[in-house]
Amino acid sequence: MNTENKNLFRSGQISAHGQVKRLCFTLIELLVVIAIIAILAGMLLPALSKARAMARRTDCASKIGTITKAMLMYADDNGTLCPFRYQIDYTIDTFWYDLKDGFLAPYMGLKPDDSMDTQYFGLIGNTFRSKFICAEVKRDQSKIASSDSNMTYGRNDHFSNTGIGGGPNTMKPKNWLSPSETNLIGETLKFAAYNYYDPINVDAARAPQVEIRHGVNMNFSFADGHVATLDARLVPWRPTGYNHIFWYPRRNQHIK
Repeated sequence: MNTENKNLFRSGQISAHGQVKRLCFTLIELLVVIAIIAILAGMLLPALSKARAMARRTDCASKIGTITKAMLMYADDNGTLCPFRYQIDYTIDTFWYDLKDGFLAPYMGLKPDDSMDTQYFGLIGNTFRSKFICAEVKRDQSKIASSDSNMTYGRNDHFSNTGIGGGPNTMKPKNWLSPSETNLIGETLKFAAYNYYDPINVDAARAPQVEIRHGVNMNFSFADGHVATLDARLVPWRPTGYNHIFWYPRRNQHIK
């Protein structure tokens, strides 16, 4: 074996019999490697997708928690929840969800200016891209483009709507029987208020007012300030929800 072959032998490029070793992959070996990479990617991508969805759900819960804390601070200062709407001389409307002049703005750490005119907590069509829009909605650009007037968060209407058990006395925290069991803020389909109509088994006569965005789960806050992610299939929608403390702050039927 000459000097050159000895050097090749030491480097592993030539066999002891003087045969040059192959240094490249065969097509079959390359296909095997690609197949392994594809299998690993197939295993990892669903996990990554699930992790991103969970992060969006957590972010949504955080936004609901921020709005809820502001609403409860208002209630603590005023002895009652803020009105859904307050009208001055039947011409000027102030809503609880106004970013600029609403009841909660002072409690949200915002510095309102004219850019916030007609901008609301959770409004899909905000030109001012507020941090109070659910990330699942922001991810769906087609929904943003076609639903400018839709809201992503709302308040449980059973607090203030006199037609479904609410009213001035129901809005006072001192009258709430079990704040930790009565929901206050949730994820809405269109409006800034919602009630117990079922979004799963939809009654054609009653359009659902809440939206299930996170798989089968929804985020709700409660009148004691905590936020929970609930399986929508286990929420006491109507008719089970009649008189249920999950919806009615002053009624005592409890979750089984």
